[in-house]
Amino acid sequence: RAPLRAELARHFAAVLADAGRLAQWRDAYLHRRRDWLEGTLARAARLQPRFQAVFESMGLPRVLSYLPMVESGFRPHATSIMAAGGYWQFIPSTARHFGLTLDRWVDERRDPEASTRAAGRYLKRLHRTFGDWPLALMAYNSGEGRVLGILRRLGTRDYREVVRSVRTPAETAGYVAGFVAAVQIALDPEQYGVTPPPLPPPEPPVAVVPVRGSIDLTFVARATGVSLSELRRLNPALLMGCTPPREEPYPLRVPATAAAGLRARLASQPQTLYTRWTTHRIRRGEALRSIARRYGIPMEAIARFNRLKDPRLIRAGAELVIPIPEGRHLPRRLRRRRHRPPAQRDIQRLTYTVRTGDSLWSIARRYGTTAERLRRWNSLLRREPIHPGERLTLYVAKGTRPKARRHRHRRRWRPGEPLPPDYRVVAGDSLWSIARRYGLAVEELARWNGLSTRATLHPGQVLRLKQRPFILHRVRRGESLWQIARRYKTSVQAIRRHNRLGPKATIHPGDRLKIPASSPG
Repeated sequence: RAPLRAELARHFAAVLADAGRLAQWRDAYLHRRRDWLEGTLARAARLQPRFQAVFESMGLPRVLSYLPMVESGFRPHATSIMAAGGYWQFIPSTARHFGLTLDRWVDERRDPEASTRAAGRYLKRLHRTFGDWPLALMAYNSGEGRVLGILRRLGTRDYREVVRSVRTPAETAGYVAGFVAAVQIALDPEQYGVTPPPLPPPEPPVAVVPVRGSIDLTFVARATGVSLSELRRLNPALLMGCTPPREEPYPLRVPATAAAGLRARLASQPQTLYTRWTTHRIRRGEALRSIARRYGIPMEAIARFNRLKDPRLIRAGAELVIPIPEGRHLPRRLRRRRHRPPAQRDIQRLTYTVRTGDSLWSIARRYGTTAERLRRWNSLLRREPIHPGERLTLYVAKGTRPKARRHRHRRRWRPGEPLPPDYRVVAGDSLWSIARRYGLAVEELARWNGLSTRATLHPGQVLRLKQRPFILHRVRRGESLWQIARRYKTSVQAIRRHNRLGPKATIHPGDRLKIPASSPG
C-alpha cells in the first residue's frame, strides 16, 4: 500500500491540503454511508488487482483504479438516470468512442478488463488536455467542455481556485475530494475504524473459448458442469444470457478446467447456430406460435431469446427478437421488415466520422435518410448526443453522394475578443458546440436563455451569449433568504431590493428570485 499512498500524495497534493473538506467526506462515508462503504471495499478487494495491473500496463497511476468506488461502488450493473453504466459509468456515446461494444446483446461497460482499458484511454486523454490529475478527474465527472469553460473564465488552472469559485457546480467541486477521501479509507481501513475485508480466495484460471453464433449459457452450464451464476459472473457483458448471434466468434470465458470439455461438446453435438436476427412487432390477436410458424423458427427459440417465462403472455405492440439460423433466409414477404437494411446489391454500408457542428439531423439530411434511422442503425438513445470523432454507420443506396456541408460565412470569434451579445442558431448547431466555440459552459448558456441543457435548437433561434445583470434562482423547500444570500455571497437586502420584496415578505418553494450577478466571488 505504501506505493499507492505515495502516488496519492504526489498527484493529489492540492486536494490533500484541504483537510477540512476531506474530513467531511470521510465522516459521510464512515457514518451515513457505512453499509455502502463496507460493501464497496469487499467488492474492490476482488477486482483491484486486475484494475491495477491494467493501469500499470498503460503507464497510469495505479491509485486511479479506485475511481469506481465513487462511480459505481465496483458494481458492474450500476446504472444512472443519465444512462451511464458499468464499473466506470460511461454514457453510451463515450463508451463507443473509446472502443466498447454496446448493443442488444453485449454491454462491455460491464466487462472489468475491457471497460478499465477504455477508462484508461479516456483518463490519458483528459490528462493530456488538463495536465493535472485533479482537473482531469473533475472533467471525468462533469465533462471536458464544462471544466474548460470554467478555466477560461477564471483565467487559472489552480485546482484550489477552481474549487472555491461559485462558477463551479457543487457536485464537481466536491468530486475529487470525495474520491481522495475514499482512497484514504481503502488504503488504511484500520486507521479509520473499518474492518478490512477478508482476502478473497485466489481466482481459478480462466480460459477463453471462441463461440460462433448464439449459444445459451444454460447449455454451456450443462456441458461443463459449471454453475450458471459462475458463467454469468465470468461474462458480465452478456445481456441476454447467451452469446450474440453473429458470424464473428465471441470470446466466452469459462474456468480453464472446463474449456476442453466445452470445445469437445460443441464439436460433437453442434447446436443450431443463430448468426443473425431481426425484430417483429406483435400485432393484435397474434400468438407466439403463429409468429414462430410465420418465420419458420421454433417457438422455444423465440421464447428463449426474449426471456419469456410464459409464451402465452405476449402484448400487442411489444417488439420480439427473431433469431435466424445460419444458412436460412427470411421468407421474401418478410425481408422488408428486417431491423437493418438487407445486404442487397443496391445498398452500401458507409462509416461517417462526426465533425464539429454535426447533428443527427444534419448528417441524415446530407445522406438522404432520417435521424431516427441513424439512431436505430447505431443503437443510440433518443436524446443521446454525438461528439466529434465518433463513428456512425449508415446504409444508403449505392452511388449516393452526400450534399455539400453548408459553410457558415461568419468571422470566427477568437479567445480574448469581447463576446458578441447574441448568436443566431444555424443548422447543425447544439448548445454544446456553441458553448465550446465561445468558451462557455453549457449549463450557463442554457440558464441564461431559460433552456434545459438537453434542449433542441432550431435554425434562426437567437441565444444570449452574455449573462444578465442577475442570476435566476428557483427556491427549494426549506431555503431562506439568508441561506440563498450566503450561497451567492450577497446580502438579504440586495435580494429584497432586486425582487421588490418588503421586509415582511416571505418566499415559497418554486419562486424565482433575481440574484445580483455583480456579487463578489
